[in-house]
Amino acid sequence: MTISVSIRPVEMSDADCVQRYAADVRLHATCNLPSPYPEGGAASFIDLTLKANDAGKQFTFAVLNSGEFVGLIGLNDVHLEERTAELDYWIGFPFWNRGIATCAASLAIGYAFQSIGLQTLFSSALIRNPASLRVLEKNGFIKVGEHFYNGLWKDRFRGEMLARHRILKFEHPPNQRIECSGPCRSPHERASRRLSDDETPWHHRQRPRRLRAVDREAR
Repeated sequence: MTISVSIRPVEMSDADCVQRYAADVRLHATCNLPSPYPEGGAASFIDLTLKANDAGKQFTFAVLNSGEFVGLIGLNDVHLEERTAELDYWIGFPFWNRGIATCAASLAIGYAFQSIGLQTLFSSALIRNPASLRVLEKNGFIKVGEHFYNGLWKDRFRGEMLARHRILKFEHPPNQRIECSGPCRSPHERASRRLSDDETPWHHRQRPRRLRAVDREAR
């Protein structure tokens, strides 16, 4: 399996792809999306997201594999003073089990620590979703506890158990290069990673160029 993963700021032109994949009920079983996904929901979501991005409240990226849109990943609930944020992501069902989420998460984590200056990231995954738990673990997150999902309108997850994870900046080796062989290996498995040299910090209100997870196609 060949993957070449990159991330870039989400754009309104992504709405059709977001709508198509977010409407897939197979995705709804594992992530925090409305079900059924409303018609036109993607355009509304991206419009709100772009405003939040501009305000520095979140940073949302399109995930690309060989230039093709395959999902979203974001740094949400950003608190610049406390230097914390939540990492959230989803990958379209046709692209599951390829290691794409692991690569995309590594890029987003590196961006959070190296460009925005955050110190701590949190993320949660359903305990019954081992694939998402592996994405976090491969990227150096450690489990810090469990809690019940206490959703508001997402009643289908109410009462389910979530695994809470955390990663600190000093636990994430900087300026390493990811080499993907099938699924991306984590820094703790002696994989290496580095962010693109031409990225531009969003906290300066400038849009970064595309960040690449690999410098060559990984096989």
